[in-house]
Amino acid sequence: MRNNLAVSIVGFVMLAFVALPNLSSAATVDELQVQISALRAQIKSLQEQLAVAQQGTTQQWCHDFNVNLKIGDFDAVELEDIYALHEALVKEGFSFPSKVTLGGQRSFDEETASAVVGFQQKYKDEILTPLGLKYGTGFMGPSTRAKLNKLYGCGVPVKPTSITVLSPNGGGTWEMNKKYTITWKHNLAGNFEAWIDLLKGGTYYGSIVGGESVRLSNAQNLTSYSWQVGNMKGGVGEGSDYQVRITYRDLNNTAVILTDTSDNYFSIVSTVQPSITVLSPNGGEKWEAGKTHTITWNQNKIDKVTIYLMRMSSLTEDTIAYNSPVSPDSQTGSYAYVVPQNINLADTYKIWIIGYQTGVGQANDWSDASFSISLAPISLALGDVNKNGRVDIGDSLFIAQYVIGQRSLDSSQLIAADVNKDGKVSTNDAKIIAQYDVGKYTSLPVNVKVGDVNKNGRVDIGDSLFIAQYLAGQRTFDAIQEAAADVNNDNQITQADADTIASYLVDKIKELPTPYVVPATTSQNDNTSLTQMASALQSIQDIINKIAESLKR
Repeated sequence: MRNNLAVSIVGFVMLAFVALPNLSSAATVDELQVQISALRAQIKSLQEQLAVAQQGTTQQWCHDFNVNLKIGDFDAVELEDIYALHEALVKEGFSFPSKVTLGGQRSFDEETASAVVGFQQKYKDEILTPLGLKYGTGFMGPSTRAKLNKLYGCGVPVKPTSITVLSPNGGGTWEMNKKYTITWKHNLAGNFEAWIDLLKGGTYYGSIVGGESVRLSNAQNLTSYSWQVGNMKGGVGEGSDYQVRITYRDLNNTAVILTDTSDNYFSIVSTVQPSITVLSPNGGEKWEAGKTHTITWNQNKIDKVTIYLMRMSSLTEDTIAYNSPVSPDSQTGSYAYVVPQNINLADTYKIWIIGYQTGVGQANDWSDASFSISLAPISLALGDVNKNGRVDIGDSLFIAQYVIGQRSLDSSQLIAADVNKDGKVSTNDAKIIAQYDVGKYTSLPVNVKVGDVNKNGRVDIGDSLFIAQYLAGQRTFDAIQEAAADVNNDNQITQADADTIASYLVDKIKELPTPYVVPATTSQNDNTSLTQMASALQSIQDIINKIAESLKR
């Protein structure tokens, strides 16, 4: 084998040197370069055979395909790959009746392209299907080269080329006439065109870029494109099954190099209109005047709101907020509203909210049903009957005036006035406050156990005796004892109180009057007994005397 190979090499070299003078005299420079490249290819092939022969082993033929080829290629740079392509195609079972077609050299002609189509169909799952193609193109691009290198490459790893759509890649909603950025990535080098197509339901819908539209040429460094949705021939309709396909083609648009499509569908919708829905108050709530209540709502595409409080009796409104800014990206909104103290409590109300999207439009919503507003319970300090923020002789005067019917007290004042916690408001409470004001008591309430007049912690016959002695002028009572002795709640101490205690002790009465009782407001027209009136007037006189004493101090 070595001798035969040596003879072949010597013969080839001699033939080459004999032929060169003739070629140089008749050929053009371009033709000479083609012929030189052909000689280099033959030399490389012989060198590979020689290396195998010298090692005494058999080496499989190999070639690394690094150049894209198409019909018409035949220049010096591509010639080695054309030779190698022919060899590979022959090994794959494709024949070439005529390999020499141009200037005595091999070229990428129609026969070659036809064989490449056959090769691509043979390995379509690896070459065509990933590109979304059903039939071979005859163009030897990256996918075809990758398969050739896999079969016949010399072992040098070839980095696979790829393209990947990043956005839109499934999910999400794009609005008509708004601009969105289509993005992708790739690792392809060289010059090519980028085409961007819109698919609907997996089928071609139209070209965003490419076809009759502008093409993105020399797109080696291109990875994004800003698209105003709908800006394409024929327009775009609403739908939830759209995809984007990026395709790289050669500059002559003869073959697909790489392509990728969104993994899943995304939606295209008409411009979203603003919407708003009142959540609270939405009917049945009870607000309190003077308190802060929160108005809440759901919103979409809203950047400012106007809020009204609607009076349902007259369908008139009070403005709560006017063109108040809100976040257009938020899906919810709220507003803290302080209900006026002087609001009409007899009416019922609804909330009306108008939401605006600047430059687009507005939406509005009302509470589904009415809600009411009432006065908030006022919490007064015990003894602060006149609501001036402190406990003093003025509170005693208020109580005394209430007892004789010259003043009315609201529910919070009645609670504050019962400083002895005997369940009623009487002159005893006025006396305790007067004594508290001059320091006899240091804290309120001054608790009273009804019936325990002698302060021994229980109700017994001794309490009846104390009352009898008091009525006979043999004993005096302090304010606590006076409140404890008035067991029948008539605002005076009489023999009837002593009799009530006696009845209680023999179980004729199961319990003494201890629950809170709000006495009816009296007036000067009531049939008040002279004894009660005299007692109340004496109490007021005592209070006035205390006021005089405090002024002297």
